[in-house]
Amino acid sequence: MHDTAPTLRPLVRLRPVTVAAATLVLAIYLGFTLLATTYRTLADGPKADFDIFWIVGKMVWAGTLPDAYSMDLFATRQIEVVGGQVWAPWTYPPQFNAVVALLALLPLGTAFALFNLVTLAAYLPILARLARGHVAAIMLTMLPIVAGDLIIGQNGLLTGALVGAYALLSLRGSALAGLPLGLMVIKPHLALGLGVAALLGRRWGTLAWAAGVVAGTSLLSTLAFGPAIWPAFLRGVAEAKGFLAEGKYHLNLMPSIYAALRSLGVAPGLAAAVQATVGLAGLAFVALATLRRWEPRRLLSAATLGSLLVSPYLQHYDLAILGIGLTLATGDLAAPAARRLFPAVLAGVWLIAFFINGYWTQTLAWARAQLGAPAVDGDPWALAGLVLLPLVVLVLAILWRAERDRRA
Repeated sequence: MHDTAPTLRPLVRLRPVTVAAATLVLAIYLGFTLLATTYRTLADGPKADFDIFWIVGKMVWAGTLPDAYSMDLFATRQIEVVGGQVWAPWTYPPQFNAVVALLALLPLGTAFALFNLVTLAAYLPILARLARGHVAAIMLTMLPIVAGDLIIGQNGLLTGALVGAYALLSLRGSALAGLPLGLMVIKPHLALGLGVAALLGRRWGTLAWAAGVVAGTSLLSTLAFGPAIWPAFLRGVAEAKGFLAEGKYHLNLMPSIYAALRSLGVAPGLAAAVQATVGLAGLAFVALATLRRWEPRRLLSAATLGSLLVSPYLQHYDLAILGIGLTLATGDLAAPAARRLFPAVLAGVWLIAFFINGYWTQTLAWARAQLGAPAVDGDPWALAGLVLLPLVVLVLAILWRAERDRRA
């Protein structure tokens, strides 16, 4: 697999003042969050998602890690560690516990700053490298998603960097692409499309490296945390599935079609069936593109975007991966036949960010206050999934047409 796509006229040409303004917005997001975290404590309980990482890291060193996979026990441990607690089920595979254990060696503010800066420094250069002449367009598109990840200190930029690294190495024809693919064991549902493409594309070297990474990190996790960590992890996953069916998660922060349907009152079984259908359709599209031997960047874009359709448990911070899929598609988006559709893609991503970053909730609360209506308990509708699905379908359709024209 080698990168042979031509570089076309940039989708967006930003003036220096616009670039400076966008950079300032991102810097304000990051700087404000770092300051707010550095100069506060967790004495009154966790606030940002990163705080949960830090607490679980402390539990690793205290020898109570298995308790993190039981919400009741985890709530008790949170109170013991920081004096407060928040409802946040821990469902990460044991491999990710090594990351949070290292973070917990540092003070909270320092760990938060370091994690954000390192993952941002990994993600942005990969995004720029893949974007080639369309850096301005993709940076503008992904600005609200990246900013949202930085505010809460989540791992979206980390998984985005891993998927981007896989794409870069794959385009070079290197079997070492299996290294970042294997590291996606921390969130395997976000790499299913890539796995399908590698398997059907008979990329045995890549798959061997990926399998080796998964096996090696699993063995190290067992040695580090003990064999009991695996049953605890599986029980935690089963418990989280129950929470999801009961609607206990903040569905308005989840851009999956499952979350959208559940928030609109659809029964759990039917919503899960629709999600499964959408996910299988996405993977089937990836399989067809692979078997038809699509152009490499186009195939990687389809595989990345298809992965976002699979799981009902798609979180808002996971959408950093969307940036990789869109970046790989910029060549086709910049082609004359599709160029006029790029504003729709840009608007779609910003609309998703509006729904998942809290602005939707705040807007509704403000509107009700202006109308004198009483406040409403609970989350608003999860509308992000109703935007993400057609957005992905639109880009996949553009890729399909571009591949058809190439063959013609």
